[in-house]
Parts: sequence; structure tokens; C-alpha cells
Amino acid sequence: MFSLLDQTFTTVHVNIQGDKAIVPEKPRHVKRFEQGDLDPDALRGARWSPPEGQLRTYTYKVPKAWGIKEGDMLVVPARDMLAFANVVKVDEFPVIDVDADFTYQWAVQRIDFEYHNELVENERKFGETIQEVERVKQRESLVNSFRDSLPEGSAARALFEATTISLAPPVPPQAPPAAPKVDEA
Repeated sequence: MFSLLDQTFTTVHVNIQGDKAIVPEKPRHVKRFEQGDLDPDALRGARWSPPEGQLRTYTYKVPKAWGIKEGDMLVVPARDMLAFANVVKVDEFPVIDVDADFTYQWAVQRIDFEYHNELVENERKFGETIQEVERVKQRESLVNSFRDSLPEGSAARALFEATTISLAPPVPPQAPPAAPKVDEA
């Protein structure tokens, strides 16, 4: 009843991650009949399965404040555990079957990939910067070891100095200093 009065939520339809495409199975009474063991209780009803290749869709309640849209990921309670679910449809208004023989569950949380992706990108940029610093450090170490091992004034040392100067990365131009402010008094 509370769900019918509360205007702060809506319902979403989701596919739970990890659910395999459900293949229709033979009803239990057909299996038993084929095995020669017909159980009268099995005749009460066959288990329903969605058409072959389709994932089962579940309905959950979510606060409107979350701003859920198709394609968002949610954490939802499923089979006595939490599961990841992909939102395939968002209802404009809650769709609640008051005669259903189950209770609609609330989604636990919306997964925010924006913050995660930002962290991953910052880490990637930092890694690239560290690699560049390490590369420069290794180059300087190599240049210094050659410089230390070649005698001062030798032809080899002169050739080495000329080569390292020609291979050095160009120095980026510096911006000219700002002109001093003139007092308009």
C-alpha cells in the first residue's frame, strides 16, 4: 500500500548481470513422464521460462532522485545476495501489481562510473608522467656514465658531447616577461 501512496520513487526493469540466456526447459511432468515416473503433483503447472535467448527481466523500485536512465547500472538484492543489474526500462510512474505474490524490492544503489572513470584516467596520466620522468632519469644516468668514463679533451669525449647536444630535446620557448603596468594618474 505504501508504494501506491509514495510519489518519490518509480520502477525500473533490469536484467541481472550473470544471468545466462534462459533456455526453455521441458515442464517437470513431461520429464517425469519420459522417465516413466508420473507424479500427479507435477501436473499442477509447468515452469515458465522466457523465449530462448532472452534474459529474464525483473522490476525494482528506485528513488526518482537518483535520476536513473536506460543503460545505468544498479546494485540490487537477488537470490539472497547482491547483484549488478542493467536498467533496460524506466517507468515514468511506478508500475506496481498489487495482486502480485511477491514484494517489490528496492534497488540498493546506483553505480557511478563517472567517478570511477575519473580515478582511472588520473591514475593513467600519473603513470605516463612517472614513465617519462623515469625515462629522462635513465637517459641522464647513461649520459653521465659516458661523460665520466671518457677522458676530458679526448676526441671521443668531443664526439660524445657533440652527439648529446644534437640529440637533446629542443627547449620550449619561454613566454616573454609581462610588460610593467603603467600608472595612469
